Amino acid sequence: MPVRQLRRLGPAVGDSLFDQLESSTLNSLYWRPYVDAVERDHPGLIVRDGANILMAEGHGGAKLLYAFENERVMVDRFPAMFEKLLPRLRRVLRSDSVRLRLGYAPARPLIEPMLKQLWFRPSRDWMEFSLPRAAKLPPSPAPRGVRFRDGGVDDVPDLIRIDREAFPDTPILPGTMRARLQEEESVIVAMSGKEIAGFCIYSKPEPGFGWINTLAVGEAHRGRGIGAALTVRAAKRLFADGAQNIGLTTNDGNGPAIRLYVRLGFKQTRAGRDYSRPTDPREIKAMKIAGEGTLIRFGGWR
Repeated sequence: MPVRQLRRLGPAVGDSLFDQLESSTLNSLYWRPYVDAVERDHPGLIVRDGANILMAEGHGGAKLLYAFENERVMVDRFPAMFEKLLPRLRRVLRSDSVRLRLGYAPARPLIEPMLKQLWFRPSRDWMEFSLPRAAKLPPSPAPRGVRFRDGGVDDVPDLIRIDREAFPDTPILPGTMRARLQEEESVIVAMSGKEIAGFCIYSKPEPGFGWINTLAVGEAHRGRGIGAALTVRAAKRLFADGAQNIGLTTNDGNGPAIRLYVRLGFKQTRAGRDYSRPTDPREIKAMKIAGEGTLIRFGGWR
């Protein structure tokens, strides 16, 4: 999911919550339909402090969206706004963790210490890529012995297995995967014989814009061109469905994926860092205790 480019604008150009978020100097927001749904159905998940906004939404797991006048205002106002929002987030979204995305790197040295004090920890450094409709995708024939089909919720166990092989540090939970496929996301799976060798989850969250959410190939099937073939097929479907631009993110240390996307014509647009923390106070208490060190006999701490 994308984070909008940092912009300096005047007053909001529209009346919706999304417009207010987008017009702020320092912001992080996802798709307009998701923001609109929170504004319509769960206004209690929106906390305001003057022109500053902090809110939560739950597509693909609990995420924080925000808009602040600048980074210093965020450092000053975010902690109190988050403490006000947290119990509502737990009650409505029932998530055991919450994520926050920071896409404006120059603000990181000021904001990250504040997030650390609130027990947010870095979870992922990412790069964002974009592919316009005018780009010419290279040919990507099916690798030998591989066929492709549409997937669905019945494939979730295999998709989870492959996802954990590909992304052991940030695995998708089975319930989250199932919910995503039951809602607006689609999946193409690559079959090698009777085994699922890889998959690509994609969606069109806004008119004219497509998003490749997850691309993963099983460890035993890498190096066969399956990832490229899945990406090209997903992109062609999104363009055929009216997308004018396709975006995706990948871990900034994922060299093979980055080389693949560049070879297919994607251009890097931004980079940033994600943070996460538990929502359960008991887990935060355990983190605090673990961080206090171990008392040893001569009275020091280790």
